[in-house]
Amino acid sequence: MNIVTGKKRNNAQIIGEKGVNVLRKLFPSEWVIREYTPDYGIDIAVEIFERYNNNYITTGEHIYFQVKGTESINIGKYKVYERKNVEKELKQEKLYKEIDVVKFSIETSLLATVERMSSSVPVLLIVVDILKEQAYYVCLNDYIEKIIVPSKPNYVEQDEITIYIPIKNIIIQKKDVIPIEWYAKRAKLFALFNKANYQKEELKYFYDETLGEDIMHFAKIIRRFDAWSASKYFYALKIVENELDSLLEKGSTKWEENSLENLVQIGENIDEPCWNLNQSDTEMSLRDIEKIVGIRQLWDNLCNCGCILEDIGKEWFLPTYIGIITSDE
Repeated sequence: MNIVTGKKRNNAQIIGEKGVNVLRKLFPSEWVIREYTPDYGIDIAVEIFERYNNNYITTGEHIYFQVKGTESINIGKYKVYERKNVEKELKQEKLYKEIDVVKFSIETSLLATVERMSSSVPVLLIVVDILKEQAYYVCLNDYIEKIIVPSKPNYVEQDEITIYIPIKNIIIQKKDVIPIEWYAKRAKLFALFNKANYQKEELKYFYDETLGEDIMHFAKIIRRFDAWSASKYFYALKIVENELDSLLEKGSTKWEENSLENLVQIGENIDEPCWNLNQSDTEMSLRDIEKIVGIRQLWDNLCNCGCILEDIGKEWFLPTYIGIITSDE
């Protein structure tokens, strides 16, 4: 009797490879997929490219995936209870809404690794139906922070945890990858908001009399950040982007222009220097004051976009109350 020996390839490995192959079909062909072998929680890294003339250039954006291929998607119901952001309080209301989800168990050792990577490096769990060639995704970093840790801070003491992926987080065709592009910009957004907060603090030491001129250096520096490309997904950031462009192009914000127009309509003399501000040594006109207020408000609003990301944006596409009410059905 002959005994067959040699290295074995199990069915799980084959299904896993099929899952990655499905993603190659679903993701835009210009994206570069790099597989990790052996992997320690991260199966693939994807580098995002965008069209430029007749070629494609890298955006410098990378996103990581834990890929789970399966021949049988486990779909069920999940109760999403009304609550505030868990950063503010852990109280959960009695009201809830049931949503359709994909259920998938995952090792807590992987989750612990993702948590150590921090939320600036998004890792997405992507469950691939290899028969229907479609995929379901959720950001593990945000899931850990907003769902697991608040209810199970000692989750690593158990071997596995069931992850609930909203059924609407599905990729069937190329246009469905827009949320993936959004997550890929996370590191750029964190860098933008860090710089914005630094500049805002430095603005405390700028004199009001020369603020209109001095601020242009800061404005040029922060406008170079490629994170502004995320404004097409982030409406609040788009508003700030428009204000910043107005400042750079015309030397005034739209807020300043609208405010001056309203003052003129009610008969105010906007050019008479008869007003004092805390950070000025001379009397200033309403025109000067509105410029100063508009500039400082612009940086306040930019920093507030970072708060919006933390308060709401991280829950987009999660099975949470905030995720449901802030995402399109």
